[in-house]
Amino acid sequence: MAGMSIPVHDYRADLTNICVQPQIRSRFRRVELGPVPPVHSHDLGGETFLVMDGQIEFTVADERVVCQPGQTIFVPPRTTHAVRAVGEQPGVIYLSVSPHVEPTHTTYDADGQQLPPRYGVWRAAGGGEPRSELPVSALLERYRAAAHSLAELAQANTSQAGATVGTATSSTEIKPTIDQLWQSLKPVLLQVEALERDWNELALCAAD
Repeated sequence: MAGMSIPVHDYRADLTNICVQPQIRSRFRRVELGPVPPVHSHDLGGETFLVMDGQIEFTVADERVVCQPGQTIFVPPRTTHAVRAVGEQPGVIYLSVSPHVEPTHTTYDADGQQLPPRYGVWRAAGGGEPRSELPVSALLERYRAAAHSLAELAQANTSQAGATVGTATSSTEIKPTIDQLWQSLKPVLLQVEALERDWNELALCAAD
């Protein structure tokens, strides 16, 4: 950690993607005045919004709310939403989407029907890692290997869960069982992160 520089971002200047990982994408965003834009949703991610400047109207499913600076809302996964500034000037918000797994945005036509998946939509805001220079065949192989490892780790966790059935007969005896399960579950969840990372990199090969 010695000599490590901690990045500091300022919402008055850094209107771009700050962090782009499978676990989370976050950014500051300028929000313009005008009509309500088309709604979108996130299949897996929940989105947190924090108003920094101005008055922001959030359309979430069939409801609307106007938030002031310092106020925040959370939009659950698979819930349509859109944002716009209201009042006399544009606004600025901070947003984070977690997890951030491609396709990160689900869009809809004028009749509310879901459109085909699009990948890398978030890249229009700038920031994030550059697209991989590896050939598609290498990305596919890396994804396959990560998926195979996940299956093996999940099977080990299943076996551990089977071995612990009936070992605890009361709530006071459950902690050793939970500790054992965690030791086999943690590698599964870490591998899920690895698989998501490889998947996101592969999916960008199909970006517009």
